[in-house]
Amino acid sequence: MSRPSGWIVFLASALATLIVYIAGLRDGLGTIDSGELAAAGCTLGIPHPTGYPYYTLLARVVALLPGLPVLTRLHALSAVASAAAAGFASLAVLETLGMGKRRGTRRWARATLAVFAGTGWGFAPSVWMQAVENEVYGLHALFLAATLWLAVRWMAGRGDRDLLLLGYLAGLGMSHHLILLFAAPALAVAVLSARTGPRVPRARRRSIWLAAAALLVLGLSVELYLPLRSAREPLLDWGHPASLETWLRHASGWQYRTWLFPGIDFVTSRALSRIGRLWSDLGWVLPLAALPGAFVLWRRSAAGALTWGLLFVVGLVWASSYDIKDIAPYYAASDLAAAVLGAAGLTGLAARIPKRAVPFLAAAAGVLLVAGAGARWQRCAASGSARADHYARALLEGLPPGSVVVSRQWDTFVSASLYLQAVEGLRPDVTVLDSELLRRSWYFPQVDRWWPGFWDPVRSQVDLFLEDIALFEAGRPYDPSRIEGRYRALQQAIIAAYASDRPIAHTPEIEGGVFGDRPALPFGLVFLRNPEPIFALGRGPLPDPDVLLAPGPRRGDDMSLLMRRLAAGMADARAEFLASRGEAGPADSLRREAGRLRPGATARD
Repeated sequence: MSRPSGWIVFLASALATLIVYIAGLRDGLGTIDSGELAAAGCTLGIPHPTGYPYYTLLARVVALLPGLPVLTRLHALSAVASAAAAGFASLAVLETLGMGKRRGTRRWARATLAVFAGTGWGFAPSVWMQAVENEVYGLHALFLAATLWLAVRWMAGRGDRDLLLLGYLAGLGMSHHLILLFAAPALAVAVLSARTGPRVPRARRRSIWLAAAALLVLGLSVELYLPLRSAREPLLDWGHPASLETWLRHASGWQYRTWLFPGIDFVTSRALSRIGRLWSDLGWVLPLAALPGAFVLWRRSAAGALTWGLLFVVGLVWASSYDIKDIAPYYAASDLAAAVLGAAGLTGLAARIPKRAVPFLAAAAGVLLVAGAGARWQRCAASGSARADHYARALLEGLPPGSVVVSRQWDTFVSASLYLQAVEGLRPDVTVLDSELLRRSWYFPQVDRWWPGFWDPVRSQVDLFLEDIALFEAGRPYDPSRIEGRYRALQQAIIAAYASDRPIAHTPEIEGGVFGDRPALPFGLVFLRNPEPIFALGRGPLPDPDVLLAPGPRRGDDMSLLMRRLAAGMADARAEFLASRGEAGPADSLRREAGRLRPGATARD
């Protein structure tokens, strides 16, 4: 970045994306892992695999800063990291367009194309959707773009410090999120094809490589946070990675292996579908120019073309073979490669533009970027109504005093409750049990830290269940039917132990078999299974429909629709209960409320 145009390119892309990100920043808690990651950062805990130690430490620093609310600061961390990623992506494009014979393409034309491609990538949903809320993917995008920029610079023979910094950032990036491995083949090609020149002594080359390897290990050393912190038993301690075995399982994402490579037909179908969505995610110009761009770049630099081609193919195939819901950020690598190749394809056109026409080229690029951002605003921005925050708070605040609530709503409630209870201190009297995490041995001591003595009345059932879980987690022979039987027995023991003095509640997705013949009374967003005092409590608070239906971005995304369906279902259940007691007026009111909330309902409904 020694040339002035490099700083201009970086700042133009970073500031343009940052302004848009800040304008669309989420209000309050988000869905999926937002609450858990915020709680882990604020309390120096350990979140779900792969642990994200770098994000956790950085989030802790941000949480300690004065000024804005904690969640706003954490959301802004993602925005700043993602904006910097767009800036480094533009620099990587600029370096790539400068490879080999330039065929008369003027420097400012190349700079314009670099800003266009880098900013266009920053406005792609794979980057933008994660840039407006606290998530780990903003930092991943930054490491991805920065390491690729350094690799291209090293390949062009710019200097030894590029390789040294690349080694350190690659180590940090892999300690942050393993999907940086998508870029490993591309980085390897770029690094190994570097033009070091015959004048560099062999001993000096060896020392440079050794220093880069040492810096890689130094970056990876952030992983030590996981076992060191877990040994102190923090409030959040997913997987308890205090030993070598549990750390390897946690840091490698061992539990996700069942979602990888479900079949060649699945991978092929998803990859082809993703290629088709490039037109809407990057705009039509860059994807259209990407294929000819690969040939243009090959003629100038075969290594450069291979670097970006590998990034596209590996990133596309790997992400397409991972069967999870929130898959969009895993396509950031292939989207970046498509943007770079698209910019290379436009260089032939730029070479024919006279110098006096460069401002018009810049204006056209700006119009395309603004149009693309406008087209994707509703899908990617998260400002406006705080739907997720409102739903989680309504559920937690609406529970009767001292409740024990069992839920599998990680995306909309359980994750958020970790932040609300641990950081804000909201409703500490409520015990929230995740029914899926109850199948993991590390979860039991974590519950004991949150609610000391909770397992005492059912200690014998816990011990029996953990005996079988230990076999499963160690990879030794186990009896699945016995594990399931003891799991159900444990749940029934919890209900029997606390039903006499604490309200027992569950969210609607929990099966009712473990509750026996106890009646299920709809109360707010849960069902109560020991409802004797319910008649003095009324219907239970439901979320305000106007908040869930408020206009703004992401009104129709999967999570917003899910929260509306859940709220509508509980309003209908409550209406049926009231109707059975002859309270027709309140029942009709609730049915109208459910009709408004149900996805697909019209304004007339």
